[in-house]
Amino acid sequence: MKLARIDVFSHGMRLSGYGLRFAHLIGHYLRDRCLHLRKRRDPRTRRMITDTINTYAAARSDYSEVYLLREQLKSFLDFIFSRGIRKEWLEIVYHDPVPGKEVEFVKKWKFPWREDQQEWLEYMDGGKDTPFRMSLNTAGTGSGKTAMSQEITFRRGVRTGIILSPRYMPGWRSSLLSFFGMEPGDVIEIRGTAQSDPPHPDIPRYSMLEFQTLVEQGELDFKIALFSLNMFQRYITDYEKNNCVAPYVFHPAEFWEKTGIGLLIHDECHEALHFLFKVKCYANIPEIIYLSATAVSDDPFIERMLYLMYPKEARYAKCEYKKYIAVNAVTYRLRSTDKVRYKGFGGSYSHTIFEQSIMKNKQLKLAYFNFIYTVIIKGFMNQYQEGMKMLVYCATVDMCKSLSHYLSERIPELEIGPYTAEEDFMVLLDNDISVTTVKSAGTGIDLPDLVMTFMTLAMGSRTGNIQVLGRLRQLKGKFEGMTPTFWYLVCTSIEAHRKYHQRKVEFFSDKVLTQRVIDEDFEL
Repeated sequence: MKLARIDVFSHGMRLSGYGLRFAHLIGHYLRDRCLHLRKRRDPRTRRMITDTINTYAAARSDYSEVYLLREQLKSFLDFIFSRGIRKEWLEIVYHDPVPGKEVEFVKKWKFPWREDQQEWLEYMDGGKDTPFRMSLNTAGTGSGKTAMSQEITFRRGVRTGIILSPRYMPGWRSSLLSFFGMEPGDVIEIRGTAQSDPPHPDIPRYSMLEFQTLVEQGELDFKIALFSLNMFQRYITDYEKNNCVAPYVFHPAEFWEKTGIGLLIHDECHEALHFLFKVKCYANIPEIIYLSATAVSDDPFIERMLYLMYPKEARYAKCEYKKYIAVNAVTYRLRSTDKVRYKGFGGSYSHTIFEQSIMKNKQLKLAYFNFIYTVIIKGFMNQYQEGMKMLVYCATVDMCKSLSHYLSERIPELEIGPYTAEEDFMVLLDNDISVTTVKSAGTGIDLPDLVMTFMTLAMGSRTGNIQVLGRLRQLKGKFEGMTPTFWYLVCTSIEAHRKYHQRKVEFFSDKVLTQRVIDEDFEL
């Protein structure tokens, strides 16, 4: 009798059929390699303690099955062999993925590909005859990653699945219908019913259970399925929690084979990394394409997981950023720190607390809003032409609402309003100036004629800063030839602001045309 069984899929692997001794070895491997830890100070004892944020693996709650990435197979085997396990004690079974169902796509896209896009397509199209493949497209924002993935979909001619955040659904839906000639029902959505955007009359919506049931019964024919990340995550979580497939129809490891999907696309794959890691652990599918302009992290563990998920050999090394953005940092000072608070638990900087303290003081709020208004006049209104758009980023929804109301009174000739989770996507398109958060409009938003973004919040994240910078695209049409600008505030009285400013200088150094600092001689 074998000590354990290892099923090796195209992109993941399953450990099962083991006893207590092997389970202990799995536990040691996970603790050594797969735990994302965070240190913090206990508020009662004032001692530093370590919390586990996530375990980068998948497992049923009874631990009868544990899933890892295929890329971890060698390191796992080396680990257990070094602890006395012999290869002949294991049953290792390799599973080639089943090709997806062939479908015929009609392409409406008529625009020629640029030279840089042709290079990306050549890279993504390489190795198409291998049993399974993975590619990561890290082309800069505005480079056409969505269109390029659709071109590969056309070339493959197989049923395709796309996993993405619900807030990106409207954009992808529109893009697919522009790229392909589709009949009603060719594109479907698998998502919840409580969604802010109305359904498209030609794109049916199903729950995950409805989808699997109809596929199993042979009553659903489609070419492309858009999966809500939230609903797919619920499906995986239910399986792991319940230790069984029910109430669903398909086991996660057989999902792509049973649904006939042969190509999987993940958009903005730097987001929800832990969940996408799990999806890959279960995946047995011919091809996965990942899209992200910012597959990087300042966290050493997350950076290691990114390179585990997207190995160096799966990355195209010749990508270069197109430089077309001018960056302006606007500095100011605090008159006193008595009224403006910005330190959170453990003394770390919190821009949420910073905004909340300003909102509580009417005098401070008025002065701060007027300062923001003067920057908008200088950067946006002094060059304004009808049709131009601008995004202003804050940390909190309350600040977005209050600031947008103030600005609409100061600039009544423009349509100004908040854009948060409460507003429909059309609001963003209709506004001249939208006041928003990084979560609401930091990624996956392509706003035509956007000439200026203004980050009022201080943020040190490499991914967040590059994503917000990337909302600015090369201007076309009426404003072609103009230089879009990225503005951000720096309070020189706050150490974190100065540090985040230096990070931006570093992050943007190879991505923008110019960087300059403007001192407004303003005290808050």
